[in-house]
Amino acid sequence: MSSTGPISIHLLGLGRVGRAVARALLRDQRGLVALATVEDRSGVFRIDTEAPDATDRAISIKEGGAPLSQTGLDPWPEDRELGSADLLVDLTASDRTHTRICKALRQGCGVVLANKIPISGDAEYFRLIQDAAQAGNASLRASATVGAGLPVMDALVQGARADVCPDRITASMSGTLTYLLEGLRAGKALDDHLAEAVSKGIAEPDPTVDIAGRDVLRKATILARLSGLSDRVLERESFAASGATRAAGEAIQREQSIAERTGQAYLYLAELTAEGIRVGFRRVKADSDHARVSGEQNVFVIEPGPGVAPVSISGPGAGITPTARAVLRDVFTIAAGDPGHLPLV
Repeated sequence: MSSTGPISIHLLGLGRVGRAVARALLRDQRGLVALATVEDRSGVFRIDTEAPDATDRAISIKEGGAPLSQTGLDPWPEDRELGSADLLVDLTASDRTHTRICKALRQGCGVVLANKIPISGDAEYFRLIQDAAQAGNASLRASATVGAGLPVMDALVQGARADVCPDRITASMSGTLTYLLEGLRAGKALDDHLAEAVSKGIAEPDPTVDIAGRDVLRKATILARLSGLSDRVLERESFAASGATRAAGEAIQREQSIAERTGQAYLYLAELTAEGIRVGFRRVKADSDHARVSGEQNVFVIEPGPGVAPVSISGPGAGITPTARAVLRDVFTIAAGDPGHLPLV
């Protein structure tokens, strides 16, 4: 889509990232958003950009755990169909939004994802989304799903459209796990540091997906599909077993000590090649790009092929604010008529 005037946006979900996005829309001083609606299980409601204080109070009530129907937001009088919305923004962590996304794209409605599941799950679902975007001449962008808005996805998609596929991608792409590894190196207990990560918004309230390695695998699958590499899973090693974080943390600390004595770093990485995806712990040189990562940063090293120097992309890859900013950039990128990440053709 390309819009010369204000746009209408429909938000699916109002969790932590969703609330940050909604509040940013309230502060929009450029008049880019004419209408914003938000949906949860209790219904569809209007975000009143002309009454920011009242709407912000409603969002704060939602923050306390109330459904949207109890926040004071005005119910949207129409049915739950998308209607004439210009953009659908999936801010959920649901595995049930695929049909909504395909329908929106086929109707010519742009889609922005913070939700990884629709494009990292079943390969057939990914193909259907790609086909819907092509059929509706609509764009889908998903910068927030990998790297919280770092330009890695744009770079890979541009290469894929030029029929250029990298030989290999190695990535430290969980800001949560990088944060945990840094704490372990400082001698902190994993369960205590994990609770701290949750309280700071670095990890999800339920961090199971992170520590099981599933979140990294989802991100790796997205990158593989957008870059032309294989999405076949060859290895997925958990960061820590559920319910055994203290013992897992102590085991990681032992491995970190061994690696440091040999001039190496012990990290949790994803490796993507034409053969498939491997996710798990690796030892790398202490002076490598991956070893220099800290805090919630991500690092992506893209190896284009023989005779071409690797490209390294790094920066903040976790947290509510970077993720919300990535969503908003995608919203206004699509509104400006720039290409999406899908369709690839």
